[in-house]
Amino acid sequence: MANQEVSNRIRARLLGIVEGSVLSSLLDIGYQTGLFEASKTGSFTSEELSKKTGLTERYVREWLGAMATSGIYTYNPPSDRYTLPEEHAPWLTGDSALNFGPTARFLSQINKQVTNIIKCFREGGGIPYSEYQPAITECMEDTWHRVYDQLLDSLFIGSVDGLSNKLHNGIRVLDVGC
Repeated sequence: MANQEVSNRIRARLLGIVEGSVLSSLLDIGYQTGLFEASKTGSFTSEELSKKTGLTERYVREWLGAMATSGIYTYNPPSDRYTLPEEHAPWLTGDSALNFGPTARFLSQINKQVTNIIKCFREGGGIPYSEYQPAITECMEDTWHRVYDQLLDSLFIGSVDGLSNKLHNGIRVLDVGC
């Protein structure tokens, strides 16, 4: 019995990982196509959202189905309408550090290198940074400009005792990197 419980737990864990991976790709799609931004207020049908975004209705409908079954959107079957809950919207829309869209985009770009990474496992070596460009650089900028814009003073500068005062009293350059 104990082995069956362990087997059930690992199966559920692995299924969750795969499901999360697929949803990460769908988050990237929603971010890059503007679906999240277009759906951040009110409810809509897949046809309405398709027209608003200029995207193909069938794909919008399939994407919304995945968003609803994952709990990111709500769905009302009688009206055939979807809603991005107000409390979910800050995590998927806007230009704040909360928006997960850029992170999902970053993961999609990293996943494009899996074949090359497997080759490195077999043959050694590495993948030059140039293989990731320009997409990874764009993703990093999209993610980190939000963090720096919102949190540079409070999180980065504020975490070093006296740094804010030194900046106000004469330091002219502060190099903040990853």
